[in-house]
Amino acid sequence: MSDMAFNETVDSALNIIAESLNISSVVNETLSLIEPTLSKIDKLTNQLTYFIFDNQLINSTIGTSLFSQIILILIAIFAIIIGSYASIIKPSNALPPNEFHPLFDQTDKDSTETPIEEQIDTTAVLILPVLAGITLIGIYYFIKNYNKTQISSFLNKYIMVMSFSSVSFFFSYLYKSISRKICYLNNLNSMKINNRYSFTISNDKKIHPLGFEKEWLMLPDHTERDKIIKEEKLLEIRSDIEKENQIFNFYFTTGDIYGYSFGLVFCILFNLYDGSKNWIINNILGFSMVVMGISKTKIPTFKLATLLLTLFFFYDIYFVFGTDIMVSVATGIDIPAKLLIPNIVSKEENKISTSMLGLGDLALPGAFIALCLRFDLYNFHDKNKNLEFHHLQFFPKPYFKASIIGYSLSLFFTCKIVEFYHVGQPALLYLCPGVIISVYLTAIFRGEFSKLWNYDETPIDNKNKKDIINKEVIEIICSKETLFLSGEITEEDVEDVEDEDYQYYEESDDSEEEEEEGDENYEDK
Repeated sequence: MSDMAFNETVDSALNIIAESLNISSVVNETLSLIEPTLSKIDKLTNQLTYFIFDNQLINSTIGTSLFSQIILILIAIFAIIIGSYASIIKPSNALPPNEFHPLFDQTDKDSTETPIEEQIDTTAVLILPVLAGITLIGIYYFIKNYNKTQISSFLNKYIMVMSFSSVSFFFSYLYKSISRKICYLNNLNSMKINNRYSFTISNDKKIHPLGFEKEWLMLPDHTERDKIIKEEKLLEIRSDIEKENQIFNFYFTTGDIYGYSFGLVFCILFNLYDGSKNWIINNILGFSMVVMGISKTKIPTFKLATLLLTLFFFYDIYFVFGTDIMVSVATGIDIPAKLLIPNIVSKEENKISTSMLGLGDLALPGAFIALCLRFDLYNFHDKNKNLEFHHLQFFPKPYFKASIIGYSLSLFFTCKIVEFYHVGQPALLYLCPGVIISVYLTAIFRGEFSKLWNYDETPIDNKNKKDIINKEVIEIICSKETLFLSGEITEEDVEDVEDEDYQYYEESDDSEEEEEEGDENYEDK
């Protein structure tokens, strides 16, 4: 068969497959089924917005503008608090979780160490503002020279993919935290509602039949008796997986399954609906991204955290006041990289306008605030030695509370500045100093500034551990006979001969005298 004939055959085959699948009609049919639901979401969002923001009680008391500012601050604080608690790991000075402790929960063992990829070092702190600036300038260039709608669509597709992990993480963490608290209050084991599973891929050295287990597929399990019979039969045919045959293990919980499911549904919904135009859907995604960003990005020291906020302090000032880049990007494209809150709402005019707060204005100070919470936990274990780590353990949070208060007041002040000048403001201009000053004033007042400044969460790698061990002076006290248990020292042991702690005893007539001298030397040492 010639190449031309082969190509024609392939083309015709592909055409037949495409026609049989009729992909375009399937997509259109799916959209036609979903469209009524999406329009209902729109109507529900508008009705909820009018009910909350355009009512007589709000207008006659505090006013819509102030009410919107309060809602914005509460959402921001709530996201930072959840992200901070999600970042908690076992401090270095705490004992491992104790399964027999009344406060023990299965999730305690999931927070025992920080992965290396989640740690931010000095290089990353210095590079982050540069990368942020390059990205911002790049987006600004494209929206000035190309179609804004197409750019927004492309970025939304990208964010849709990224949203799966953030939304999954947020709802998974929420489920685990709520189930942990409920089970503790009701004296239940959280495994009952948040079971744990493992997915293992291994080499089949025993050559089982291909496919699923027939007994698992065919045996009924409708009654308790059927379940017992099925379980016993499966135990008969199954074999233990030896360690050397295990290639890959993945551990997850019921909460993770719910999180992945909700993340997938939300990701598809956001894509079909263009969720960036709906402020509630937009905020769900933005909220999830902030929570995951704070929890997964851990700054190990207050020195680096202060440096990071200081760099972004000047970064924000330049790109807002020095150029029109940030304002143009923020207002020029519709992507869920910001929180949106209605501030001017009129049901009669069918009008809803929103104010915005960039996610970076939550995530960057949030990383600093999360560090404060972890330092509070470290401080608690430092003052309570030999105490196990448990998520349900109560501990004082002076620095965490101080940072939250500093952030709240700074954000409220920012809102008032925007309201007064009617011009967008660089929020980090007010947020960074507010958070830093509130924390350091608290440390000075408590006499713990040095301790806070030198606090370090950087994990000690094996090399550092070895260096530390080598520096320690270890004294071993044992008898002379014990030292010779491994064998008599000979002339071949050159290193031992040169070591003043060892002596070579040559067989001679004066061996007893040498032995006595050895005893005296040993006692002196």
